[in-house]
Amino acid sequence: MTRASTWLFAAVALGVVAPLLAPGFVFLPDMVWSPRPDWADFLHGGVSIYFPVDAALALLGRVIPPEWVQKLLLFGVLLLPGVAMERLARPYVGRAYAFGAGLLYQCNPYVFERFAAGQWRVLLGYGLFPLVISFCVPLLRQFDRRRALMCLALLAAYPFLSLHWAAITAVFLLALAAAALSGLVPSPSSRRLAAVCIALVGILALAPIALSLFQEGALLARIGPQDFAAFDTRSDPRFGVWFNVLSLYGMWRADDLLPKHLLPWWWLVTPLLLALSAWGAAVLVRRRDALGTVTAIAFFPVLVLAVGYASPWTRPLVERLAAHLPLAAGFRDTAKLVGLIAFAYAFFLPVALSSLRSPVGRRAGVAFTVLLPFLIAGPLLWGASGQLRTAAYPASWEAAETLLAAEPESRALFLPWKPYLRLNFAGDALVVNPAPVYFSAPVVAAAATGNPRLVRTEAEPWGASVADLLLGSETASQTVVFWREQGITHVLLAKTDDWEASASALAGLGLTVQLETSDMIVYALR
Repeated sequence: MTRASTWLFAAVALGVVAPLLAPGFVFLPDMVWSPRPDWADFLHGGVSIYFPVDAALALLGRVIPPEWVQKLLLFGVLLLPGVAMERLARPYVGRAYAFGAGLLYQCNPYVFERFAAGQWRVLLGYGLFPLVISFCVPLLRQFDRRRALMCLALLAAYPFLSLHWAAITAVFLLALAAAALSGLVPSPSSRRLAAVCIALVGILALAPIALSLFQEGALLARIGPQDFAAFDTRSDPRFGVWFNVLSLYGMWRADDLLPKHLLPWWWLVTPLLLALSAWGAAVLVRRRDALGTVTAIAFFPVLVLAVGYASPWTRPLVERLAAHLPLAAGFRDTAKLVGLIAFAYAFFLPVALSSLRSPVGRRAGVAFTVLLPFLIAGPLLWGASGQLRTAAYPASWEAAETLLAAEPESRALFLPWKPYLRLNFAGDALVVNPAPVYFSAPVVAAAATGNPRLVRTEAEPWGASVADLLLGSETASQTVVFWREQGITHVLLAKTDDWEASASALAGLGLTVQLETSDMIVYALR
């Protein structure tokens, strides 16, 4: 990695987040930020495996403005993939091609979809993957205790940063170890010791993941076919799901204008990506390179799993894995695996082009490698072509916060009862309900399912109570009695996303209006 290339990767990341540096917070479907971050914001469902990182971000938000913590985080998860991939590629190709590898890994449709959704943990794990591999793979060539300890430390921390990518990385390292132990790839006499070391750190990486499953066992127990159907890999209406995945698309969300909608030639690039990657894979397999061989062998199984529930050919496999392998239930969004296909392209394609013999061909190869990311995902720049922007919380939300903070032991019910809200003050962006992280007082709000399309019957008392209120199934006195028993002192009604139905239902409860503005009504339970 060179200082110049790092600055260039930073320039690309800045080119994406530049419009998001305007005042205000960035409201993304899976990422809302609090202007007053607190550790308690991350403890609503118990202590999560992500609590150490979340607590560190909350602490940082007390040192610098919280909105800048969010923006620095978004910048960082865009910078890391390029830097990490270049580090991994440098031993295989020249400096210019390594930069092209990093650029392709940093700027592609997979990154676009996850960034536009606000899935920063996914991108953090995706960016860490080449870094972890670059530390672990040399153990296959020569065992080194210091490097082994470094691998162990990285893998031990990985699940606390990105659970899904920690599992992906652990399985990938186990595959590398199996290849070395079987003699599929050569290494010096220390091969077995190195392979066993990689296997051990892979297993150790799975340990905290298993612990998290026990913590969130109730959630995993609820994951079923309806979840996989809601999160199924998206198909392209013209080319189908398999081609869509090979083009590095497939996330279930369809709200954004994707690069392929803006680049009419997108489908022509995919066969070229496949052909050049196959060439690069063949070069490395002939060399019996460990990483190249395992990545090539894993490509088709990863493709099958990434397509997942979206194809009748692959659906039975996904259902069987989810039923018999506890970890597999956590991968209801199988399109997360498309990131491994992006890794294969970024790794193999520069190897192929760097094997060109003529100086003219090599220069053309470098130019193509550097240009390719913008041919397939150029619209990622400038806030996903202007689709992403900042907004400030309304003054009425701050007024409601002041009112709640002035009354000790306050606890609020937030309506509309929707896990995802279209916020009119944020350009009607559909985002996870921000109320629990915005207000300092405890807030009862609809729990997010991870997907607005996933309709789940609310069996818990709060969901049933609000549903009965909206349907008129309970008397006003029954509703108010239940709310008081639950310690509710206030009801907050945000005037957004079909709020009128909630206002009509609340009108019959005889609540006292303490505050009403153009954006918010605050009721008091007396």
